[in-house]
Amino acid sequence: MQMVPWHRSAVPKIGQLGNYVWQPSVEPKGSQARHQLERKDLKVIKKKEGDQESDITSRCEVVVSRLSAMNVVIPNLKKVKRYLLNYPDMIDLLEPVCAAVLERFPPPSQVALELYQDPESDDQYLTVYVRQHEYDKEILDVLDEVSNQFDDILCDTSGWLLVTTDFQDPL
Repeated sequence: MQMVPWHRSAVPKIGQLGNYVWQPSVEPKGSQARHQLERKDLKVIKKKEGDQESDITSRCEVVVSRLSAMNVVIPNLKKVKRYLLNYPDMIDLLEPVCAAVLERFPPPSQVALELYQDPESDDQYLTVYVRQHEYDKEILDVLDEVSNQFDDILCDTSGWLLVTTDFQDPL
């Protein structure tokens, strides 16, 4: 399905999101084109069993390319790709999550996708970091709001994704 741009970033309008499909919940009115629908006008529905899945590696490459086009920084691309190959149901979640983060934290904020590896265990997961030169005291609340939008979908995935900040300057 086709992904179309939304505001400053790209988010699926009518498209795949892992085991889910984004579809408009309202029809465009007047001169409002379908790609101008807002996020609140979208609903997520479960995909039917048997839907065709693309090759995992190519899906991974496509999402990495799209994230790059959205100016999402991926410092260690190789580790992120390896994680996505192990948890392919996370691939289609990255673009809408990063788009939601970018909507709330436009430039000069930096959004980075990294693989966090716990130094005390073998635990690892993807992390979307927001980095700024100056931090507002409400940043954690806003990050929680963004993250909460995807909690229901994340519960159905085999991997994990954290949306947070490390209070560092942009890379």
